[in-house]
Amino acid sequence: MSGVTYAPNGLTGCSVQAAPAPETDPVAAVTRRTRTRVRPIGLSPGGATFIGAWIVGLAIARLTGAAAVILLLAAGVVGFGCAALSGWLSVRRISVRSIAGPSFTTAGTSTDVTISLKTPEPQSGDIRLAISTTRGFATPSATAVLPRGSGRASHSPIVDTGAGIDIRVPARFRQAGVVDHLHARAESAGIAGLIWWRRTTKLCTEPIHIAPVASGPLLPIDRGSSRRDGPSSNSSGSHSGEIDGVRPWREGDSGEAIHWPSTLRAGDLIVHDRVAATDTTWHVSFDVGDSPAQLRWTLDEGLRHGHDVTLDVAGHEPVPIRSTDDAASWSAQMAQRNASSGGEAGPLMPLLKRPITWPKSPETETSIGLRARSFTAVAAFLALAMLLGALSASSAMALIAAIGVLVGALVSYYFARSGRGRPILLRIGIAFAALAALVAIAVDANGINGLLAALRGPMPDLLMLLVVLHGFEVTDRRTLRVHQAITFVVAAYAAGLRIDGALGWWLAAWAVAFVGAVLSTTRPPRPSATSENAKVDDHSPTTGTLGPIANSRQAARATAWLVGATAATLALLSVVPIPDGPARLGLPALSNNAPTVNSPGALAGPDGSLSQAGTGGGTRGSLSQAGGYLGFAETLDTSVRGDLGDEIVMRVRSPEPAFWRGQTFTDFDGRSWTVSPESGVPRTGPTINIPPTLGDITASDVESKDLVQTYFIEADLPNVVFAAYRPEQLVFDGTVWTRPDGALRSDVTLTKGSVYTVVSDRLQVTPEILRAQGDISVIFDEFRNVDSANVLEPFLAMPDSTTARTIELAEQLRTPGESTYDTIHAYQTWLSTNTVYDLNAPVPDHGADAVDDYLFETRRGSASRSRP
Repeated sequence: MSGVTYAPNGLTGCSVQAAPAPETDPVAAVTRRTRTRVRPIGLSPGGATFIGAWIVGLAIARLTGAAAVILLLAAGVVGFGCAALSGWLSVRRISVRSIAGPSFTTAGTSTDVTISLKTPEPQSGDIRLAISTTRGFATPSATAVLPRGSGRASHSPIVDTGAGIDIRVPARFRQAGVVDHLHARAESAGIAGLIWWRRTTKLCTEPIHIAPVASGPLLPIDRGSSRRDGPSSNSSGSHSGEIDGVRPWREGDSGEAIHWPSTLRAGDLIVHDRVAATDTTWHVSFDVGDSPAQLRWTLDEGLRHGHDVTLDVAGHEPVPIRSTDDAASWSAQMAQRNASSGGEAGPLMPLLKRPITWPKSPETETSIGLRARSFTAVAAFLALAMLLGALSASSAMALIAAIGVLVGALVSYYFARSGRGRPILLRIGIAFAALAALVAIAVDANGINGLLAALRGPMPDLLMLLVVLHGFEVTDRRTLRVHQAITFVVAAYAAGLRIDGALGWWLAAWAVAFVGAVLSTTRPPRPSATSENAKVDDHSPTTGTLGPIANSRQAARATAWLVGATAATLALLSVVPIPDGPARLGLPALSNNAPTVNSPGALAGPDGSLSQAGTGGGTRGSLSQAGGYLGFAETLDTSVRGDLGDEIVMRVRSPEPAFWRGQTFTDFDGRSWTVSPESGVPRTGPTINIPPTLGDITASDVESKDLVQTYFIEADLPNVVFAAYRPEQLVFDGTVWTRPDGALRSDVTLTKGSVYTVVSDRLQVTPEILRAQGDISVIFDEFRNVDSANVLEPFLAMPDSTTARTIELAEQLRTPGESTYDTIHAYQTWLSTNTVYDLNAPVPDHGADAVDDYLFETRRGSASRSRP
């Protein structure tokens, strides 16, 4: 059979001229436009689980408001975008130079088609190749897969031509017809192997005839005599009637006759055919609606018997059929003509009657290598270690998790590599271990009530159990990607719980292992020593050790990807707001050994002793010594001084900064502040609604929003619960006394590792809103008239030590008739202009008023200099 080569010729269309071509060619010319198209075609097996994991991470971010989780999500979006871009670039870099195949073939019969590629090396991912035609006249039976860096391809050999790569693809054209162009499809998911892209190139062709499978019965035949000159048959022996003599056939004789001498001698009736096959012509007529398969059968039968065969198509001039190639060509043309006119195209099932099937994944290779399995195991362990650290688990738990991950990785890789199924005893052992772990988790979770308790208790345990058990199930690329997605969820969960300084290093280590696992998933496993593909040609363009130029190009490309991904992540983070709650995964956690405060609502030191709540009257200790800090006392003497230390006593996760209020003082005598003696109302967690106190005025016409803060205690502290104004809800695993002065005190001290969350309602006030409220003294007057107890009077009374010049300065700065906001603004402006902030300000003289000394004598103190 002759062959043809199909190449992109740059024309605007393709034209078919059927061969052999008589003067009355029944096939009309077909014109098609040459084009190239790139589009996504789907995800790799298991790729959808990454999307699901990202959605779970989004829920965790919404619950925690954790910046680390937001960072993971942003990096996930950028990573998925890079995966898509990698696949797109991979197929864009592939250029189909030509396709070589046969001129004639039979529908349903496998035939080799060679695709010539021009593609840069090294490859950046698996590449699949296929050919097809329009309208289903032909489809490929198989595709070529070119794994990156392996030098091997499944289904077809690779030949390096020097100018490119030739890959032989076995194709089966499933429907008869004449093809004037082919579509060459190059498919790739890039180095990440997640999102597959297809580049389709339309190539003009010389005619390729796909003949139907020949099948009977014969079409109607017009038989006639041959017009060739010369004797019809040869004779031998005597012509006078000897026993074996046969005289030549003469005009007028019948085509068959009984040869009596042979009959008498043999005792059987002998009939001689006196007309040879070559003396008979077959004239075959074909019309629309006739079967092309029967046409081929009829033409082949006539040629096989040696007849002169001619074909008459719908009354056109008869065409001589001289070979089986002619028969195949014309039956292919008639099949195409029938398909175009709605007639029968061939013996195969029509396209509309084919059973509907779901499209298969583009990824045909499913094996995993040791590198990918190792990276995935490391990522799984690091995610578990982060989660265990967030739960303050012991080192023994971390060791158990490491052993579980390691054993699961070794077992699953062994069976994935050997292709053997896991033995029944191993399955039973894993099932019993899972059952025992679930029973232990259920016992530990006994008495859990509510979502918060479940998230704190059994949920992390279930996640860790899932990671370990699923590690035994990783046997192919799909399950490996599922395992990687699970580790992403665990890492996000851990990042939502932790706030310590080491979290960034943990996340960085996990990210390196996770990215390495994803990129190594599509790398084919190293062939074993006994494999027939174990020896590869080091000079092959797709294998062997890369030269220094190729290595430098790879390093530069990797660096460019890393820099671009980092820049894109930072750009995305700059426009994505940190969620403001509700932060319900900032799990409340208190130590079971925390000292208890014996007196209800009282203030206690870190050890629970009331005697350490204050120092009596001595000099205030260093602020880094939480137990000796007089701010955690019933009284605060403004005449004592202290130093700020460097010890971190608390970390706060919040979308924006605020003043974290812990202690409130109500009474001032000119030198010292005193706490209200009322203890408040006890309220039990984990969810505590905090009622407003005196002075918490709400305005229905002012917009407000929630501010969610999660507090992580880093050093043993008193039983003071901090919160941004104005707290509405507290997530606390214990009992809290809500005091009328707005302070919150727990029934236990807050030891290192304690965690709680506060949701505060913050009015979104502006200077315009505050100025529009006018003079709030009018509101106080109305309150006095309504309230017979006059509860505001203690808060408006001035100490006896207040000096006249202090009152005169206040009156001087006050703006009568204007808004209270303007008055406060005037006070703040004067303080900012005339005083300085100094923690080491001189101590007032004995008996002196502290406010007068600050305003007129030292003008040094801790007054705020910020403007509203």
